[in-house]
Amino acid sequence: MHKEGVPDFVIIPLHTGDLPKGTLHAILEDAGLNVEQFLELL
Repeated sequence: MHKEGVPDFVIIPLHTGDLPKGTLHAILEDAGLNVEQFLELL
């Protein structure tokens, strides 16, 4: 994925089950999002 204003691409791994909490937080941090912003985008 790519977010405008964030210079790098964000890698989102393909998981067959639930994404571990720490992995999700790392992805959000890489994307420059906090939990509230992420939930608004859902």
